[in-house]
Amino acid sequence: VAAPHSTAPFGVAALIAATLVSGTACTILLKAQYGMWSIGVDGSREHFARPVFNVFVMFLGMALVGVVDGAARRVRGRLRRDRRPDQAEEKETEPAEDIESQASRDELSYHWKVFTLAAPAACELVGTCFVNFGLLYIPASTCQILRGSSIIFCAMLSMALLGKRMRCFEWLGLAICVAGVGLVGMAQMFHAGVATGSDEGSRGFGVALVLIGQCFQASQLVFEEFSLKKANFP
Repeated sequence: VAAPHSTAPFGVAALIAATLVSGTACTILLKAQYGMWSIGVDGSREHFARPVFNVFVMFLGMALVGVVDGAARRVRGRLRRDRRPDQAEEKETEPAEDIESQASRDELSYHWKVFTLAAPAACELVGTCFVNFGLLYIPASTCQILRGSSIIFCAMLSMALLGKRMRCFEWLGLAICVAGVGLVGMAQMFHAGVATGSDEGSRGFGVALVLIGQCFQASQLVFEEFSLKKANFP
């Protein structure tokens, strides 16, 4: 009985490590793409800077999960009907109106959940677009550090929308995050743009875009917390 509880922390640590590694790798690969040059259709050398195309490809891959989910739901439904013939016979004796009413309620519940989760998905889409546009003007290392500002926005939104209260040590940690993000932003704005080849105004614009994107992604986290905990979503 104690085994699952003893292994749970290792599972959580593995998920956190996988998130950090995959997120960092994604940022580095995107920046590498934005630094590529190729020959265009007219024969001239062109710089690849297509953040909208990259975001489209990313979310197209995510959308395919919906196809897998729909297929899995159909298979589970068929397996349930095959394994419980007795219950299926009992349902046949029930009035047709009750069966249709129950089916419509289940379908409405599923569609309502999908509609509700569309809000955090939209926040993720907009936030990712802002981050990809900002990545055109600043290095990948700066972008990855600035993404930590989502902690600040998430804390503010959680207090405003979810009614959470922060303790003293949490306020201290938040202040350290604010100071760190501020120092990174100022260093990027006033540092010579050798790595990016952009001026101070462009680098400041890139920092602002990434911060706006983190605000949207923090909104996504707050919406998801409400959906998973408050609204009792699976």
